[in-house]
Amino acid sequence: MNTKTLIVAKYNENIQWLNELDINKVIYNKGKGKIGIKLPNVGNEAHTYLYHIVHNYDNLDDINIFTQANPFDHCKDFMQRVNELEKTYYYDF
Repeated sequence: MNTKTLIVAKYNENIQWLNELDINKVIYNKGKGKIGIKLPNVGNEAHTYLYHIVHNYDNLDDINIFTQANPFDHCKDFMQRVNELEKTYYYDF
């Protein structure tokens, strides 16, 4: 079975929706609060994604999904796509 992780770049968004997904999650927090791994607020989400790749390079999951903490403005069916990702887009060669 392939492993997959959702990597979330959070600032001050509400991330309650994450509780509805049965998937490994890593939350990077560049805003207020104590949720997730604290990072300085530099570089937008691209900095967050690169940070995750560099610091986890030798133990990345088979599937890594990078997202902002509010992906629904860009992809209304985001949660469905995450749940179906392995079936739809992953090919084992």
